[in-house]
Amino acid sequence: MEKKNIYEAKAVSKEEEARQKGLAGDRLFTLSTQAIGEVEGKTVLDVGAGMSTALGAWVKQRGGEYIAFDIQEGVIREHAQAGHVAIQGDIAQAIPVLPTADIVHVRLVLMHLIRQKRNRAIEEVFRAAKERCLFIEPDWTEFCGNAVVNRLRDLAIRILGQRMDLYLGRTLFTVIANVLPMSNGRLITEKRLPPESKKDYRELVQMTSALKSNAVENMTECILATEEIALAIAKEAQKDNRAFFTPPRFTLVEVKKGCGQD
Repeated sequence: MEKKNIYEAKAVSKEEEARQKGLAGDRLFTLSTQAIGEVEGKTVLDVGAGMSTALGAWVKQRGGEYIAFDIQEGVIREHAQAGHVAIQGDIAQAIPVLPTADIVHVRLVLMHLIRQKRNRAIEEVFRAAKERCLFIEPDWTEFCGNAVVNRLRDLAIRILGQRMDLYLGRTLFTVIANVLPMSNGRLITEKRLPPESKKDYRELVQMTSALKSNAVENMTECILATEEIALAIAKEAQKDNRAFFTPPRFTLVEVKKGCGQD
């Protein structure tokens, strides 16, 4: 039986809600805003928008129009309260059909979908984009650190790896190139964030929150292990001499329309 992920569940857990709201200002947010670029007079459709309203605020502050699209009712309510246009739907089923937009932004969504649904989502995003679409996905290949960090990584792979592809960024370019029709004309480019050793543990704290929200439906030992590692990460983050670690890298694939065949 196919396991539901956080995008297909009926509600967002409190831990996952807090984690998503804390994404503003991190390296993913920076990657998204740099990739989106100039937005004045343009519409940005954010597929799998999540609980954070920061990207919408960023777009509107720069003269653009922002539309949030997500499967979760709570997410839609959060964006509506922030004054954003918000549409509830399932990208994998194209229900409802995505509205067209100049730029379609899809971050950490495809990793949650099985191949058939993922391919359908890519096709629908490409159809909806007037100018270009942006896909951002992770690659955990080089994620490593000290013993505490590696325990977190291994447990995350054990729990999250059952429901999502933590290495999709490694093959994202090929996945998208194989799905999109050559006849429609498109130019696909790839940007991979280089591995960067860091001491900022906020991203690891966010990761423990994601584990807590997903471990609830797993065995008791996973819940206990998550709590133990979360405490260890919190203690490590408070140290002045905390160890460096290499976080997961992210891959950005941009698809521009109307560029002819490769």
